[in-house]
Amino acid sequence: MCGLVVIQDNNSRIDRKLIPAIHQAMHHRGPDGNAYYYQPDLLMCHNRLAIEGEKEELQPLYSVDGQCIAVVNGELYPYQMLRQQLQQQGYHFQTQSDSELAIVLYQHYGLDFVHHLRGEFALVLWDKKRLSLIAVRDRFGIKPLLYGQEEVYGQDNASMKSGRWYLASEAKALFAAGFKAKWSRQGVAECFSHQYLLPGSSLFAGIKQLPPGHILIIKQGRAQLHCYWRMSFSHQSSSDNILDQLTQAVSIRIPSRQPCAFSLSGGLDSSAVVALAARELTYQPDCYCVSFDDNDYDEFQSAAQFAKRQGYRLHQVKVSRDDLVNYIDDAAFYSEGLAINGQYVGKFLLNKAIAADGYQVVMSGEGADEAFMGYAHLLNDYCCYELTGSERSTALAQLINSYPLQQGLMLADGAQNHESDQIIPSFLVAKFSFSLMFKELFKHDFCAEVNQLVIQKRLINNYTESLPASQLASLIWTELALANYILNTLGDGMEMAFSLEGRLPFLDHPLFESATGLATTHKLNKLTTKLVLRKSLANILPAEIIERKKHPFIAPPILQNLSKTTYEGIFDRLSTQTFKQNPVFDQKKVLKWINNWQLVSEVEQKRRDPILMMLLSFAALQSQFSLTDMEKH
Repeated sequence: MCGLVVIQDNNSRIDRKLIPAIHQAMHHRGPDGNAYYYQPDLLMCHNRLAIEGEKEELQPLYSVDGQCIAVVNGELYPYQMLRQQLQQQGYHFQTQSDSELAIVLYQHYGLDFVHHLRGEFALVLWDKKRLSLIAVRDRFGIKPLLYGQEEVYGQDNASMKSGRWYLASEAKALFAAGFKAKWSRQGVAECFSHQYLLPGSSLFAGIKQLPPGHILIIKQGRAQLHCYWRMSFSHQSSSDNILDQLTQAVSIRIPSRQPCAFSLSGGLDSSAVVALAARELTYQPDCYCVSFDDNDYDEFQSAAQFAKRQGYRLHQVKVSRDDLVNYIDDAAFYSEGLAINGQYVGKFLLNKAIAADGYQVVMSGEGADEAFMGYAHLLNDYCCYELTGSERSTALAQLINSYPLQQGLMLADGAQNHESDQIIPSFLVAKFSFSLMFKELFKHDFCAEVNQLVIQKRLINNYTESLPASQLASLIWTELALANYILNTLGDGMEMAFSLEGRLPFLDHPLFESATGLATTHKLNKLTTKLVLRKSLANILPAEIIERKKHPFIAPPILQNLSKTTYEGIFDRLSTQTFKQNPVFDQKKVLKWINNWQLVSEVEQKRRDPILMMLLSFAALQSQFSLTDMEKH
């Protein structure tokens, strides 16, 4: 895991005095050293977190002939096997770093090299011969990569794009390079419409995310974006190899030079990862579990029971409601995203505890629910749209009773219109309902300028694929929630705050493609999710884990059982002069809304929790990055 910044400018000289500030802004991503390549028209900076390869091997990396230069963030697998294959074809390597594979694969395959990259990665490569800057992001968005051009204004105040391109792992590194920090009107509107950014969007003006599975080519100041991979259900696969593929995905992610920690909830996914890894480890696994101060939301006892049975060490990371407020500024700074639940701070404190014990790598189970349809809202869509008659009504009633924590948050309140020509996934119906609550808190100008219904329709209309409801919902969820919240905000952002690399075996793309190639009935029935995964792991995990229903990683609502100290902390954060100057929310409306929390029911307090967490994280981002302005129309 590392951090990178690339600046290219064909019109004006890049100031090399920017380099120290850039490296300092990325120090948390790579505390083990930094280096750069500089020409007046091109700057490539890199901070290294040394996990694989020799510690003194810094980037940028150079091809043997000097024609290609690359900066890489993440890990490529299986390194040794690919290295040997390329050496047998006459290619030479200059380092022991897995990142060098990117250069050699590019030299061998050209732009098709992206199809031979496997792992968690984001990279930028400069081809001197073709004068091309090539940026690539992994298939799921596990590793971040931002890019953009800053706006400049002429004498008539008309805006235009400058000739300078920026690429970086984090926005704060771009701000350190001189990029003006402003809110993106579109990105902010998307988040307050349906909680998740659309593919490619960011919260910051002039800055885009390179979408997962995409390659960006910049040549002669012009950029072209190409998709090289997208989630698909069109191929057919067999369930016979699922366990073998998962075993391999875990195995290739075990670090060769240092021990690895594990995130463990006691659920199917995280338990499978540590159990399969433990077969190969020469040390007792250290597992870490967030423990909330509410039994309905706490998973520690399930994790403790499993860890004790297996002989693993389990570390309890206690997170209180006060913590959910007190750490939100730090979590916002490193994640650069908005919170929709206290899980935001929970992941921050989990990674803090893991890093404090000396670990640099943590393995976890994210991605299993996307690959094998593990979410209750996907089961809801399957029952609602793909079952009929009494079978549908019975299944939906049982589902609502089985997943009470998700009602109104991920599962829509009330019945869905399953006879409509247009399928709207259950999770989006739930998310859209929050937009009405936000609208009451907006400043008049922002409310007048942003039509949330138009944004929501645009989102739905982006997905014209003719797919069954459960598959369409899975695709939309994976491209919105997984990429832009679970992996980016909760994942990489919270991990790299503590120089910690996350590795995700369930997002090994050969395994994922096998899972999505299975018929939906291999994964869902009326009451159960992830059927084929449960069957594959039956001889690996105890029955209580195999049979356990999905328990989402959700923190308890902070408005419930709210202490005076926590309330005062919330009120103080939203009462500042800085927050008053924000371009989105009317401070008087917000404070009145906060003051009314005691007058509403517990059900309503639960419904308001995502609104409050988004408000608090918005205020934190505004304060941390001095975001008082928003881009012009």
